[in-house]
Amino acid sequence: MMLRAENKAYQILERYWHGTVPVDPAGIARAMGIIVRGENPAVMPSKLGNDSGYYEKMEGNSPLILFNTMDNAVRQRYAIAHALGHHVLDHGQVFKDNPQSFNVYNFSNEEIEANAFAAALLMPRRYVEIIVDRVTDVVRLAETFGVSQVAMAYRSKQLGIIRA
Repeated sequence: MMLRAENKAYQILERYWHGTVPVDPAGIARAMGIIVRGENPAVMPSKLGNDSGYYEKMEGNSPLILFNTMDNAVRQRYAIAHALGHHVLDHGQVFKDNPQSFNVYNFSNEEIEANAFAAALLMPRRYVEIIVDRVTDVVRLAETFGVSQVAMAYRSKQLGIIRA
């Protein structure tokens, strides 16, 4: 399951990414024909509700990813990458992602796989390995990749690069 998500992320990176970090998940999704839109549920009612991300693929319409503009930029980027994972991994028609969806203690197969996809997309193995030669501090690595420190520490540990 994790390997499938990682492989799909690398296929998407190969086709749509220009090799600069931080990776732009919204740009990649748009290049794939997905509508990506930020919404503020406090200002206007939204399918998003108060959640961080929303994915919808309805017959005859372009796929849709919504993200919460009230969340910080790191959370927005991860929510978009996570929703893109639901799309690429063909998890189904509709997903609403609250903060628990991104938690390592979430045991839903779809959420685990979407998280693995998002991590591989935002923190590509070969780039983490290159950059970690110059930057070994998790805080600076997280800033470089535009992710949270928790996500960077988890990914680094998963890749066997930094012992955390």
